Amino acid sequence: MDLIDVGRLASPPPSPHEVVLDGARIAALTDLGLLDTQAEADFDRYTRLAKDLLGVWVSLVSLVDADRQFIKSQAGLPGSWPACASCR
Repeated sequence: MDLIDVGRLASPPPSPHEVVLDGARIAALTDLGLLDTQAEADFDRYTRLAKDLLGVWVSLVSLVDADRQFIKSQAGLPGSWPACASCR
């Protein structure tokens, strides 16, 4: 009986660049209507919960569109943190 190399059958995963620029992902993100919005108590509660449960210093909810990263919620960063970072 021959063994099948499963690794050869699977297609390679997409590159991070391809994932970030995926049109369906960006359309879904836009449809959510969360980009460029104010802080929300529900997001902040889950962000603090994740920080506490994981025992880490910082927790973020960030949304990445084609051109930037929008930080919807953060816990553990000192002072005022900009909601929008022009990160690529």
